[in-house]
Amino acid sequence: MNPADVSTTKKKVKENDSMDSQKIARSLKNSELTPIYITSIQTSADRSLIRLRKTRSRDLSRTKTKIKSFLHCNGLHIPVELSKDN
Repeated sequence: MNPADVSTTKKKVKENDSMDSQKIARSLKNSELTPIYITSIQTSADRSLIRLRKTRSRDLSRTKTKIKSFLHCNGLHIPVELSKDN
């Protein structure tokens, strides 16, 4: 469960484990809490791989743009057959 889903009062009361556990028990009894989904290890690994690929792809694109800009600023022109993004 998400800790933010446990209802609390806005009073400034010193909290402790006993009070927290009572709030959680009350919320569970009243069916106020919804479980959170925890992904499998394989799904987490797949997502991590996709994020890494996306990051590297953006880094590559950014680097190509920097090189092209540098060459353009120094008066060098990229031949048409090399200017296509591959």
